[in-house]
Amino acid sequence: RATVMGKNGIAKNANLYKVDTNKMRIANNISSVFNVTSLVVGQYNMVQINNELHSINDNIQKINDFNDSEYRSKIKSLMMDVMRLSEFKIENLENESLRLQSINSIQGDLKEASQLLYQANDAINKKTSPKIKDLKEYRKKQKEILSWKNYQQCLFTVIEKLSELDYVYNKGDKSLDNSYYNRNKLIEDCNNVIEGIKKYNKKAENKFEIDFENNKVLDDRAHKIILGIFDKKQKFSKKSKDIINNINEEEKPLIEAKNIIHDYDDNLDIIIYNGKYYLKK
Repeated sequence: RATVMGKNGIAKNANLYKVDTNKMRIANNISSVFNVTSLVVGQYNMVQINNELHSINDNIQKINDFNDSEYRSKIKSLMMDVMRLSEFKIENLENESLRLQSINSIQGDLKEASQLLYQANDAINKKTSPKIKDLKEYRKKQKEILSWKNYQQCLFTVIEKLSELDYVYNKGDKSLDNSYYNRNKLIEDCNNVIEGIKKYNKKAENKFEIDFENNKVLDDRAHKIILGIFDKKQKFSKKSKDIINNINEEEKPLIEAKNIIHDYDDNLDIIIYNGKYYLKK
């Protein structure tokens, strides 16, 4: 954080982001102010993206997996390449050939991530389309839907990060809206899937007399129905709270990441102090 002094004391404050000049080798290799700005913004953006990707990768590892190993392996392979692209290396931005290779890799990863996301959405649609047979089957499907729903969210966020990387590697020559094209097209599809989950759960709500306020779900097994005639408490499932918590998780809206990208078109303040470069945020 920097302080600017005026005649009457502190005039303003600014948050600063320190630029790693060891990686950038600014003094030796860059002669123009434009290149300095481009690389400073590029490094700042890639650090933010890389930090978020680590968080996404952690979330993927926590998903209770009901899917085949091939699908999970594809996601792991995708994440490895996306993480590689998000690591700031000056030559990947300075060298035109390497920069274009990175852009091509990003487009390939966007295609792969989109296909995996569509696969997750299709799997959810198939789980929520048939009639609900009984509570046992409904609970089993809940776990599977939650697994696919978590993949949906993680993959959508990966697509957001890839879109931002596309913007970074194009160094502002391509607008952020243009880079977000794939991501924006997928939002509607994902939201439609979530609406399908809500309709499916509404059927369950009616079938099992789900009481969200009191955490009660009717247990439709024969012996529980008979016991419930003599004791009303016996007709409700012991897993009622878990079932309702799962419904709430399934129906959570798609989280759209906050835009963490520093625009190349912004008026940037690059401060040099004691030989170190700082970007004013």
